[in-house]
Formats: sequence, structure tokens, C-alpha cells
Amino acid sequence: MSSLKTSTEKIPISPGFEWRWNIGILIFAGVFLPLTIALGIWQLQRADQKREMLAEHEQRRQADPVALSALDPAEDHQYRRVRVQGQPDSKRYFLLDNRTRRGRAGYEVLWPVQIENQQWILINRGWIAGGLDRRELPEVPDFDASNMSGYLYQSKGKALVLGEQEKVKGWPQVIQQVDMALLESRFGSALFPYVLRQDEMIRGGTLKPGWIIVNVLPAKHTAYAVQWFAMAIALLILSVITNSNLGECLQHRRKHSRKYSGKHGRGEAKSE
Repeated sequence: MSSLKTSTEKIPISPGFEWRWNIGILIFAGVFLPLTIALGIWQLQRADQKREMLAEHEQRRQADPVALSALDPAEDHQYRRVRVQGQPDSKRYFLLDNRTRRGRAGYEVLWPVQIENQQWILINRGWIAGGLDRRELPEVPDFDASNMSGYLYQSKGKALVLGEQEKVKGWPQVIQQVDMALLESRFGSALFPYVLRQDEMIRGGTLKPGWIIVNVLPAKHTAYAVQWFAMAIALLILSVITNSNLGECLQHRRKHSRKYSGKHGRGEAKSE
């Protein structure tokens, strides 16, 4: 009989769920919940953009190079492979600063070359290490541009620069970013709006290419998006718990479930 009574005992009813508004938490969640969701969506969009950039680069990389002189500068030529026959400027070239390779600071060498139609284009020959003394610039060897190839590249945005780039005398000139208007004013002639990133295996060679197509891979953007969405879920759960008695309900339910389980176990032991 005692076993029957034990088995028919009812779990005490937990207190009913009710909201207990916490204005401070509501304001906090109202601001940061949409923000975290928006940042997650933005990271997914960035991942899609990077996939498109990589796909476009791969597609155009496999195409046969075309003559640079046949291209219209006003059209989209990002990652298009081209061949060039021209004459490098004998003395003038630019050193793009703040370029690092394996933790070492250096420069990318941008050298003007005049092609068949008298158009000037900057050839990015690759990376060269800088010295410990920033006042001493690296020596860059000459190169042959009579038959070279590579792909065109144009930065989609301007890099962050601390202060204005002051005009300096003499060559080579150190620059902080590829601003074509600024470089044209320093060079004194119009430049093709894209930089030619020189192929590695040609006569004369590049310095150290290792071109970076995207700074952050799509997978990393996706991982960032997951983190932002996880923060949004955590914030939503926190908001519900702190603005209601949900915690008390769960605690009450768990407490009496354990109590019922203990009594039920002892009852079965006695009946045996």
C-alpha cells in the first residue's frame, strides 16, 4: 500500500511563468541585440563577397593574357591577365610602405613602365625587405620589361593613413597607399588606373610576389558571423531570464523532480 501511495504522489505545481520587467536590461538588449544580428549578417555578406573575388580571380587567372594596349582603361579589368612590352623609367619608382612578410617590414616596388601606345603603367614587382634604419631605402635592381605578363589589380578602398603623405624630393619615393591621383602628380604623367602585378617566372623575375588576394578568407568571416549570432542568442536568453521568473520556475521544477525521484526509488526498494 505504501508503494501505491508513493507512486500516486503528485509533483507540486511550479509557480506560473510571469514577466518581471527590468528596464535597464531591456534597454541594453534593445540596443545590442539588433547590433549583434546585423554584424553577423554583415560578416556573412563579406564572406560572399570574398568568395566572389576568389572565384573571379581564379577564372581570369586561367585565361590567356591580352595586350595591355588593347584595353579600355575605363572598363573593369580587375584580375585580368595581360602582357606588356615597354620600357621602364630609368630612375623613378615608388616604394609602397608598411608591407610585411613573415613578420618582417618592407616595401612593395611600383615601377613605371611606358608601353607601346606611350601609356604609363605601374608594375608591382613584388616585396623587398626594409632595413633597420628607415632613412636608408633598399636598393632595387633594374629589370627588363620587353616581354612580361601579370594581372591587373586595383584596390577597392583606401588604406588608413596617419596624416597626409608629404611630397618628397628625389627618387625612389615612399608612399603609404596607391592613390593614383597623388602618384600621377608626383610622377608628372598620366598612369593606367590599374597596377600590374608581375608574374613570378619571367626573365628578370620579381622580388618576392606572394600576392594576397583577400586579407580574410570566407571561412573566417563565416566563423565571425557564428560568433555574433551566438552572442545574440546568449543576449536573448539573458534578457528572458532577467525579465521573468523563468529561473525560479526551472529551479522549482528541478528541486521537486529530484525529491519525487528519491521517494519513488525508496518505495520500490521497500516493495521488494
